[in-house]
This record gives sequence, C-alpha cells and structure tokens, in this order.
Amino acid sequence: MIDFFECETEINSEFFGICDDPDTGVKTPAYIDSDIGNENKWTAVVNNHSKAPVYFNPIDNNIEIKRENGEKTTIFPDSNIDMPTHATG
Repeated sequence: MIDFFECETEINSEFFGICDDPDTGVKTPAYIDSDIGNENKWTAVVNNHSKAPVYFNPIDNNIEIKRENGEKTTIFPDSNIDMPTHATG
C-alpha cells in the first residue's frame, strides 16, 4: 500500500511558495518555502490570509512505485503538468 501522507508537511504561514527545483541527476520532490528571499524559486504562491493549517504532500519524485517487472519508478517522473501560479485561501 502506498502512504501518500508519509511526507506531509504542515504550514500555517500567511504567505508561502511551493518549489519544484529542476532535477539534476537525482530526482527531488517539490517542497514548501516560506522564506520571501527565495521567492524567485517559487513555482506557485499561496496566500493563506486566515493562517489556517495547510498540509502539503509532495508526490512527484517522492512516492516510489514498483512495476510488475520489479522496476522502481516514482509518480510523475517526467510529467509536464501545468500548475496554477497562484492559490488563495
């Protein structure tokens, strides 16, 4: 069974970004970043005016799946999914 919540991160900042750095050699999962100095790295911006807890689950390049032939892969290893640039809450 795959545990999609094993890498869950909670954040309640009013303003933060979601980063998904380019993979160079090693595939790395997306992550959240509340350091405004890193804003140029943010793929998406979250405005959480109520400062409610937000739970982020990076599944790309993070959840390992074993194929029938035993080969391991990750979810969305080479996808080009368009993400919204801003989210509000």
